[in-house]
Amino acid sequence: MTARHRHFLDATGLVCPLPVLRARKVLQHMPEGAMLCITVTDDKAPRDFEDFCRDGGHKLESVTPVMDGIEIVILCGPKPPEEKEIAR
Repeated sequence: MTARHRHFLDATGLVCPLPVLRARKVLQHMPEGAMLCITVTDDKAPRDFEDFCRDGGHKLESVTPVMDGIEIVILCGPKPPEEKEIAR
């Protein structure tokens, strides 16, 4: 995967559901298979992203503690038919 298919979202300091809502907005404009790396500080975020990915067809690739919080990596799933027009 090339760097152009890797996106970053800094959601530090935000409390859920805001990190998930921001990630959803970014993912709507990403191609299938692209990687979104999210940094969060909310301890509840990993569980929220697990649910979000399961329900939204994305893949939760990893959840890793880092010095300034938690890094969550998501692979963008296929777009539902109504979102494919938005993503173009």
